[in-house]
Amino acid sequence: MLSAGQNGLPMHSLWLCKLFFALALVLSIFREVATWKQWRVAQYIPSTICVAIAIVVPACIPIDMFIGSLVLYLWSCANPSKASAFSMAAGSGMVCGDGLGMLLSSIMTLTQAQAPICIKFMSRADNVKLDAFLATLPMT
Repeated sequence: MLSAGQNGLPMHSLWLCKLFFALALVLSIFREVATWKQWRVAQYIPSTICVAIAIVVPACIPIDMFIGSLVLYLWSCANPSKASAFSMAAGSGMVCGDGLGMLLSSIMTLTQAQAPICIKFMSRADNVKLDAFLATLPMT
């Protein structure tokens, strides 16, 4: 297997990696300082570890977490006593039941629907070849 090294990466990916690493470091330091000095804004600064989880796990998990949090928030506004009593059961049901992402995936499979978008990662050289090929196709 031939390794392409840095030339195999998309054009600005190393620059973006360095930028987001620096931003994560600054955010972590700011969060620690705000917690240590007991600023009121400290509770609103996200943990960089929690932000990174959304990048590591498949897309259906953060979507399920967002929808579950939204449902729990609306449920606690409507009926706080039942929301606190049944929130653990509802959350574990979504986790064990594989959540809404699997439901949507199953519905798309049953209806033979195609996803509206496809993402493919390739080296810079392959991307240049693909762009050159796509430029030869007629525009409709």
